Amino acid sequence: MKHDPWRRTPKAVRPLWLVASILLMCGLGAAWAGFARFRPSAERIRATLYDDVDHGRLDRCEHSLAWLAKHDRLKSQDLLARARMCHAQGRLDEALGSLKAIQDGDGLAAPARLQAARIELSEYRIRDAEASLIAGLARDPRLASARLELIRLYARQQRLEELDSQFQALASQGVLDLTYLSFWGMTRNLHWEPESDVEALRRAVEADPEDRASRLALAEGLRRLGRGAEAAPLLVPLPADDADARAIRAALALDRSDLDEASALIAEGPEMHAETARLRGLLALSRHDHATAAAHFRTALAIKPDDRRTLSSLGTALKLTGQDAEAARYFAEVRRFDLLSALTARLTETAALSDANLLRCLGTANEEVGRLIEAREWYRLAIAQNPLDSESQRALFRLEARAPRAGPGGTGQEP
Repeated sequence: MKHDPWRRTPKAVRPLWLVASILLMCGLGAAWAGFARFRPSAERIRATLYDDVDHGRLDRCEHSLAWLAKHDRLKSQDLLARARMCHAQGRLDEALGSLKAIQDGDGLAAPARLQAARIELSEYRIRDAEASLIAGLARDPRLASARLELIRLYARQQRLEELDSQFQALASQGVLDLTYLSFWGMTRNLHWEPESDVEALRRAVEADPEDRASRLALAEGLRRLGRGAEAAPLLVPLPADDADARAIRAALALDRSDLDEASALIAEGPEMHAETARLRGLLALSRHDHATAAAHFRTALAIKPDDRRTLSSLGTALKLTGQDAEAARYFAEVRRFDLLSALTARLTETAALSDANLLRCLGTANEEVGRLIEAREWYRLAIAQNPLDSESQRALFRLEARAPRAGPGGTGQEP
């Protein structure tokens, strides 16, 4: 007879076994579902990591990164998160290493280069920061935050041509707002007061002694502050044929009224160097050689046509040679620059940025000195403040017809 395991089981108990078996199976299924629901996954770990980084829970980030490195792989977004964590912890070399691991062809390369630049800037390594910002813009030319970092860097170093190029790029992309345009105007049209920049420039030179641009700006800033004894040693590491360094050395000699040394320094300088030519003109004026002075000032203006100091000096030299009519034209140009500076200075007033009349006057003043991109943007802002401003509308139409909107790297001058 075939064995039947149920024969010994009382009939009343058999349904209980069935129910217990069913319940056990349901419980195991629920437990497995719960485990599957809460077991670690790369997507869940990443979401936790990014949230922890955003909220500063840095102690938990290490565990998430370690898990991802072991069970999956670190993606570009993970490397960005790791860099933020390391930066916050002061582990700057590790942060930079994570960012450099993001290849140039990656979609996150541009923000990675921007993040690396900000780390370098925090350590005053200006050359490395500039290289990272330029690399980021090569990947994404519309990365406005990278341009703004470059603008601040160039303003501190008084590299005005490079600063103009970045502002012109922002204008061509339609992201040059009132704050940025005001900063552009104040940097270009007001006299540089280096007090606020000297300490940062000094730290940049200490962090990177090969940073020529910061070294030159620091030396010139100290010279303008009357601290020539501090400025001179900064120029010693630069080669004798460095035209910009030679010009600052000559200016320091002029500050000391040492005309012989100044003459010797600029005698060997390059012919087509704006500041050297201007200093040659000043020396010629001091010798009452007005015709030679005028020739040197003309050379300087051919290189740098919007230098207010040179325009004024040329007007003076021409007047001293009896060329009153031509001198008057240069003095008139000087007055136009002076008006632009006076209007720009008003931007620091509380209500200035909502004054449509001031904005229109700034447009006119920029147009009259040939700064057409700035003029166009001031007219646009004036119209935004007062859409019924027909004068600004006519001026903007005239400029659009005269000079199309410049692209990145445009000169901003009338073609």
